[in-house]
Amino acid sequence: MSSLKKGVLLLVASLAGISLGTVAVAASFPSAAGAAGGKAIVTLGKQAELFARGAAVGVPVHITCDAPSVPTGQSLSQNVSVQLSEVVAGDVVQQGYGSASDFICDGSPHSSTVYVMPNGSAGPFGGSTAHPFTDGTAFASAQLSVCSLPGIFPPTAAPFTSPMQSPLPSPIPSFPGLPSCQSAQHQAVVSIVGDNEG
Repeated sequence: MSSLKKGVLLLVASLAGISLGTVAVAASFPSAAGAAGGKAIVTLGKQAELFARGAAVGVPVHITCDAPSVPTGQSLSQNVSVQLSEVVAGDVVQQGYGSASDFICDGSPHSSTVYVMPNGSAGPFGGSTAHPFTDGTAFASAQLSVCSLPGIFPPTAAPFTSPMQSPLPSPIPSFPGLPSCQSAQHQAVVSIVGDNEG
């Protein structure tokens, strides 16, 4: 075998070894969200309630999430959202979306109601208008997210300096930690009941 071929083979083998080593190192680190986050569960109630002749549907959700740890300099973001799809007016699929953030995370199950309003795609260039929801069944999808997010510390004010002195440089904003999240999702067929003529 020529020395050129041997050199090429050695180069390929070296690159392959580096690539495998990089993959092995990357695979040994868990994701930040999975490592630092806790468990979370969200389930949809079987029966939703119709309001205002179909202008909204109250969808019950049952939530279990651990009390989040929010280190100094971070903020808490929590949200549960529900999307509904229901066949109305013969063969029109009406969709709607709603969200809530006023639930408790303490490791115990809690119930909340997410109000979903029908949405349409009408706009300046046309589209479809929203139809009211009706009594019947709908496909529902719930998504839960509870995250502690890095914040930015505002720079401290520079002390008073005379015009002859150059001001001290402002500190660089710091980004404490990585996001830590709990998340869960659930899909189900729910029954919508209520007085549609209300």
